[in-house]
Amino acid sequence: MEKINEIWKKMNVSMCILSLLFIFKMTLFGRKIGDRELELLPFYTVSYNDEAIRTMLMNVVLFLPFGLTVPYVLYKIKKKWHRWGICIVVGLGISVGIEIIQYYFGFGRAETDDVICNTFGCILGVGEYSG
Repeated sequence: MEKINEIWKKMNVSMCILSLLFIFKMTLFGRKIGDRELELLPFYTVSYNDEAIRTMLMNVVLFLPFGLTVPYVLYKIKKKWHRWGICIVVGLGISVGIEIIQYYFGFGRAETDDVICNTFGCILGVGEYSG
């Protein structure tokens, strides 16, 4: 049983790293430098962009695997609620960091919607944790 737990932990660490790499690839790498755009008003893009809902759903799904794996990576934190809180704050921090980088380098539009949807995806993933 102990060997299975060790394999499970290593698998989750690997999947967490892969999910982070995928997040960075989808949000930062391969984008062309353009104008700096910032949208701080939540869900404003829904009023003028037909693709806004699809984009927001993609942002939720993007952070879901991260939320699924991080609680298993932080297995040494014994209290489940502390582990959940740390996972959610880390997901929020990564999302905010990505939006700051996007704005600073002009890699697309930095939006409050993205942070909200990314964090929600992380929360959904963490919510599936039962350990």
